[in-house]
Amino acid sequence: MKKGLIIAVLFCISTFSFAGTVTPTLGLRFNDIASADSTNAIPDPETSFGLKMEVGDGIYTGFDSVVGSSSIRIYVEQSYGKIGLGIAPDGSPTFTVGAIYNVYSNLNVEMEYLMNQLVDNENDKLRLSLTISF
Repeated sequence: MKKGLIIAVLFCISTFSFAGTVTPTLGLRFNDIASADSTNAIPDPETSFGLKMEVGDGIYTGFDSVVGSSSIRIYVEQSYGKIGLGIAPDGSPTFTVGAIYNVYSNLNVEMEYLMNQLVDNENDKLRLSLTISF
């Protein structure tokens, strides 16, 4: 038991020592901004949080999740774009491709296209996000 605990602690320490910069992220997402509903109102925003880690020169990978929901996504990001794989709250898979505009040193505006071709009742969506990295 003691030997297993020591191995687990050494594994965790070595993992964090070889990792790049790990930063938390906080986002405000507006899903389906191009919907053709009759009100033409801005959709209600949802808050997301996550962690991203630098894996190379300007290349990041990470995950994020929507607060109060079971949706989660893993992604790879560069200074100009982001691709991700995730699970929607209903359990259906989603794939995202998007562009990133860096407004300030830690504030990004992201426009993503959410593709969901595996589920017939779910349409593709366009998402606008404001994301802050700490």
